[in-house]
Amino acid sequence: MSLWKQRKKLILYSFLFISLGTISYSLFVQKITIHDLQKEFFHKTERFASNLGFVVKDIAIFGRNKANQDMINILLRPLFDQNIFLLQLSDISKKLNEINWIDNVAIRRTLPHKLNVYIVESKPVAIWQHKNQYMLIDHKGHVLQPIEAPTSPAEHILITGKNAPDYIFGFLQTLRNHSWLSQHVKGASLVHKRRWNIYLNNDIVILLPEKNIDKALIRATKMLKAHDFLWKNIKSIDLRIESRFTIKHKMKKIILPSHKGKTI
Repeated sequence: MSLWKQRKKLILYSFLFISLGTISYSLFVQKITIHDLQKEFFHKTERFASNLGFVVKDIAIFGRNKANQDMINILLRPLFDQNIFLLQLSDISKKLNEINWIDNVAIRRTLPHKLNVYIVESKPVAIWQHKNQYMLIDHKGHVLQPIEAPTSPAEHILITGKNAPDYIFGFLQTLRNHSWLSQHVKGASLVHKRRWNIYLNNDIVILLPEKNIDKALIRATKMLKAHDFLWKNIKSIDLRIESRFTIKHKMKKIILPSHKGKTI
């Protein structure tokens, strides 16, 4: 065992012995209240830790790239010179998690006086267009930051709808299950918080139902794969009603029944 580990073990045992002795004496001899004992205990702990160097003197941050450094500093600066054992690391992590771009935080003590803060940042999955503004959002629907209007083709899918970020996680998971179709999708719009329309790169609109989205996406994929002419000649495919689909041609509307195992 290294000299430092032996010393650390001895210090901790000494601290526990002194603490237990103080508590016993206070309770049974001086007969003070639990509240007063708690205050006295924290006071002695602070002084004991300070004398031995167990106070925060160094904080290292790992993984930060996009998250606002100034906001992080505001939360971490008060930790300096605090007793390293008494810090509520979970509370600190929770506050850091509220900062844009931060998805997860882990804080580790490195005795005698250092804190290591490990940050995992969010990855943008979509661009939300709302009230003439464009914002990057992550898989949880959190707004990461406002951006300029995206150029075409955009790096991320463009979504619209008042509450679209609240529903984006499940929708994108479903869409990714249909890789051939998803690679042609440039945008999506949430309609009345119930269902989605998706927009393909060639400006075809696919109107999806409120339920059974997977089934509707399979139907759309089969249709578009089997009939190349659809890519150039139609405006929309309406799949909101399971028993039929409506194709809106650039010149006219065609309504066809849906038959199991068959597509047009």
